[in-house]
Amino acid sequence: MTTLRWLLCLCCLPVFTQAQPAQRATLTGKITNATTGEPLPFASVYINSTTRGTNTDEKGLFTLPDVPFGTTELVVSYTGFTAERKTIDVKEVRPRLLEITLFPMTNLLSDVVVKAGKDRQWEGQLDRFKRDLLGTSPFAGKCTITNPEVLSFSESNGTLTATASAPLVIDNRALGFRMQYTLLGFRSQNQTGRVVFGGTTLFSELQPDSPRQAATWQRNREVAYRGSLRHLLASLAAGTHEKEGFLVYQTNPDRPLPENPPPTLGTELGRHLKPIELSTLVLPGAQPHERWLVSMSPLEVFYTRYNPRNSPYRDAPYAFSKLVLPQKTLGFTTAGAITAPRGFDAVGYLSDDRLAAALPDDWQRPVEPRRDSVAASTPLPTADKATHGGPAVLLHIDKPLYLTGDRLSLSGYVLDGRSRQIDTAAVGPALSVAIWSDRQTLVQHQWLPVREGRTVGTFRLSDTLATGTYWLRAYTGANRQQPAFERPILVVNGTQPNVPGNPPPTSQPDRRRWIVNAVAPPKRIVATATLGTATSEPTRSLSIALQDDQGRSVFARLSVAVTDADGIPPDSLGPDFFAQLALANKQPLSANAVKPDITLHGTVISSEKPPYNVTFFATGGAAVQMRVAQTDQTGAFTVEQLDLPDTTQAVVRVANRRGKPIEARVSFRAQAESPGTLPVLPDAARYFTQWRSMIEAGWQRQQADPAAYRQAEARQLNEVAVRARRSFDDRPADVQLRSLHDRVDQTIVLTDDSPDVANLYLLIQAKVPSVRVEQVLANGRVSYSVKFPGTWSILNAAVPVQTGFGAPPPPKTTVEATMQNPLFLMDGFPIDDTDGTQLLAFSPANIERIEVLKSGSVAAIYGANAARGVLAFYSKTTREGASVKGVSRHTLRGYANPTAPSTWTNVPGVRRDVLAWLPLATTDAFGQLTIPIEVAPAVRTLRLTLQGVTDAGLPVSCVQTLSVGGSH
Repeated sequence: MTTLRWLLCLCCLPVFTQAQPAQRATLTGKITNATTGEPLPFASVYINSTTRGTNTDEKGLFTLPDVPFGTTELVVSYTGFTAERKTIDVKEVRPRLLEITLFPMTNLLSDVVVKAGKDRQWEGQLDRFKRDLLGTSPFAGKCTITNPEVLSFSESNGTLTATASAPLVIDNRALGFRMQYTLLGFRSQNQTGRVVFGGTTLFSELQPDSPRQAATWQRNREVAYRGSLRHLLASLAAGTHEKEGFLVYQTNPDRPLPENPPPTLGTELGRHLKPIELSTLVLPGAQPHERWLVSMSPLEVFYTRYNPRNSPYRDAPYAFSKLVLPQKTLGFTTAGAITAPRGFDAVGYLSDDRLAAALPDDWQRPVEPRRDSVAASTPLPTADKATHGGPAVLLHIDKPLYLTGDRLSLSGYVLDGRSRQIDTAAVGPALSVAIWSDRQTLVQHQWLPVREGRTVGTFRLSDTLATGTYWLRAYTGANRQQPAFERPILVVNGTQPNVPGNPPPTSQPDRRRWIVNAVAPPKRIVATATLGTATSEPTRSLSIALQDDQGRSVFARLSVAVTDADGIPPDSLGPDFFAQLALANKQPLSANAVKPDITLHGTVISSEKPPYNVTFFATGGAAVQMRVAQTDQTGAFTVEQLDLPDTTQAVVRVANRRGKPIEARVSFRAQAESPGTLPVLPDAARYFTQWRSMIEAGWQRQQADPAAYRQAEARQLNEVAVRARRSFDDRPADVQLRSLHDRVDQTIVLTDDSPDVANLYLLIQAKVPSVRVEQVLANGRVSYSVKFPGTWSILNAAVPVQTGFGAPPPPKTTVEATMQNPLFLMDGFPIDDTDGTQLLAFSPANIERIEVLKSGSVAAIYGANAARGVLAFYSKTTREGASVKGVSRHTLRGYANPTAPSTWTNVPGVRRDVLAWLPLATTDAFGQLTIPIEVAPAVRTLRLTLQGVTDAGLPVSCVQTLSVGGSH
C-alpha cells in the first residue's frame, strides 16, 4: 500500500478571510530595533497569507487599513532581523497603535561561507526542497523560486532541514501570484515521507501578459480551491459540504478498521464511521464570520470529485483524508481560513495542499448567479452547478424543418467558460440533449459523449409526434433545470398528406417570446465557397476557404450542411454562432466546469428518516463503476462521473446513517424531468403556411422511398408491452444481488475441508481448473500472474517466471511491467490488480464461493476489463450478514448508440433534401475544406450553411447559396 504523505503546518497557518461583509479597522504602529531603539525604515508589515501589506516610512511608522475584525496574525520582517509575528484580536473600528520591536540576527552570518556556485549535493537538496514545499501538482511546474541562493540545507539520516537568510520570493505563473515567503522551519523525512514546514506569506498579484492568461489564472485558482482544506471548512460552515462533493464522518476509535479483508464504506458505516452532526461539529466563534470545528475523535473525509485511489475503502475510490485534532478544536472562518490550528494534522489527500496551490486568504470565489427562475419546491442538484456563464454549448442542426420519419442530426460544441475556445480536453463533459414538445412533454433524450470539445447526435422523429413547434435543448452534466442551449424546430407529421396550415398554439401567457437576436460581431470570418464544374461524373467538389478580416487563412472546426435550397427553408428560427456566443458572453462567468461524463439523479423513498447512504455499481465503459453517495433530507442523490453504454445494468444498495440496510425504493429520473418554462415561438403558424410547398415536397420525397424513413417493424409506443425476461439464475438470492451477471461458466463452492493456502492466488491455483497462476518478479517485488488459457497476463514478456514460492533472487535488470490479470470481484466490487499483489490483502479462509466467467458472452457485461476473464469471490463474512433488504437492480440508459451514420453525402438514386452533412469537419492548415457531393438533376440551387469556431475562439457562421451552374 502506498504510504500516505502528510503535512503538518506550524502555528503560522493562514488566518483570515471574510465570506460576508465584516467590520474593518485600521492598524497603525511603529517598528524599532530592539537593541538600539532606533526606528526601522521600509520594514515590511502585512497580514499573514493575504495581499494586505505595507512598508514603514523613514521614521518606522506604518498604517495598514482595511483589516477585518477578528483574530488575525500581523507579520513584520526586515532584512538582517528576525521576523516578528503578532496575533491580534481586532475588535474596534478606530485606529489601533502597535509598537513592535525586531531583534537582529546576531548569529546568522557566523557560519556562512560565500561560494561562487553551489555543488551537486546542494542542487539535489534544492530539488527535494522544492518538491516537498511546492508539491507535485501541475501548478508546481510553473512555480519559480527566484532567489534560491538564500537557502541553506543540512541532511542527517535521511532527514533534510532547510533555513533561509531572507524571505523566499516565489513566482507562481499558474495562479498569477508572487509570494514573499518567510521560511520559519522545514524538515523532510525520506523514509516516512513526513514533511513539516511553516512560514508566513505576503501575496501580490502578477501582471498577466494577456486577457487570456488572466482568464487562465482565474480558472486555475478555482481548480486550486476545489477539494482543498479551505474548501472543506468553508462548506462545513455553510452546511453545503455534501453538495460540494465532501463526505465527512467521525471515527469510532473503539472499533478500528479491519485489515483483512480490506473494508468497505458500506460495512463500516455505523461501526468504525459515524455520521456527523453539524450542530455540534461546527460551533460559532467570537465574530459572526468565525467558527470552531469541534470533534472528540479524528474525522475521515472523502472528496468525491477526484479519484486518486488512496482510499482504504474498496467501494469508495475517492480522495481520502483524515483530520486529527489533538486539542479537539480548530478555529476557522466562514471562508475556510484557519485562525487557530491547535496543532492539527491533515493526513492523505488534504496533506497535498502545498505552496503551489496556495491562495491568499482575501481571494474570493466568483459569485454564482442566482436561480430565481427555479421553483422553490424543485430540489437543486447536489453537484457543482454549471450555469450559462460556465462552458458555452453550441448546437448546429442540419435543417430547421422536419417531417416525422426524418432524422434530426446535430453537431455540438463545448467551449471553455472564459476563453470561449473549444475545450480540447481528451475527455470532455457529457452533453444531455432533449427534445420537448410545446406542451412541455419530454419527447426524446440522449446522453452524447464529448471528445475534444465536440459531439454528434441523431434523433429519429416518430410518427406519433403531432405537427407543431418543438424545442431542442442541451444540458450540462450537472445542470438539470437551466439549459445551456435551446432553439425551436418545426415538425410536421409525415403520415398526413394534408398539412394543417395553423397548428394549435399553446396558450400560456407567462411564457417569454422567442427572439433571435441579430448581432454584428467585431471580427468576421469570411467563407468563400466554389462548386466544381459539372462533368459526366455525378460527383462534384464543393470547395470552402476561410479567411479573417485581414485576408489570412484561418483554421477552424466546423459543421457543414449542404441542402436543396428549393426543398429546405433557410434557418431563421435559431441564432447563428455569432448570436449564440454573444449571448453567452453577456452571462456572468463561472469557474465551475462541467463534470466529465454522465451524472445520474436518483431518489430514495423509505419509511426511515433520511439522509441515506447509497452504494451504486454498474457495468459499462472499460470497467465496473462504483460510487458512494449520501442523499439529502428529501432523499435525492447524485451519482457522477459515469461512463455508461446505451443500456446498462446497475445494483444499488441503500443503508441508513448507521450503515444498516433498510427497506427502500430507488428510482432514477431523466436528466431534465421538467423543462421549466419553455419560450413561445410567436406566429409559428406563419412558418407552416410560408413553407407549405416545401412540406409537400418533403412528403413526396418520403413517399418515393418509404424504407428510408420508416421501419416496417416499428410500432406505436402505446402498443408495446414490455415483459421481464425470465431469469434462469438459480444462485442464492444474496449472491444474485451482489453481482451484475446472471450466468456463470463455472462455480467452485468451498467447504471446511478445503486445503489451507497462504493467499487467494494460491487458492485460485488449487481450486480453479485451467487457470494458470505464476509467481513472477515485477518492478522488483514478487507478484502473481493469473491467466486463462490463450490470454497474456503481462505486457512485458521478459519478466522471469519463478518456479518456487520463496523470495525470488534480485533481478539482474530493473523490469517495468503492468499486470494484465483477469478482472477480480470481491462481493461484487472490482479489485484493481494492476500490480499482481492486491489479492494478498484477503484471507482465503473467508472465501466460500468462486465464480468463473470466461466466455465472451458471459464476461462481456463487465466491459473491456473482462476481456481476460472474470473471477468473482464471495466471502463468508458478507454472506452471513447478507440480506436482500436495501438492494435493488436497475436498467439505465447511457450514451446514445446512433442507428444512423453521423456524416453523409448524397449518393446516386437517393433523394434527399440534405445533400451533405459533416458534423465534425475541420479545415486544413490553409483554411480550406473540400466536400465531394452528388447533385441530382432536379436540384437547381444549393444552400451551404457553415457553423464553427476558430482556434482563437472566433465564431464562424456563414450561409451561401450556390447555383448548380456556378456561384452566386
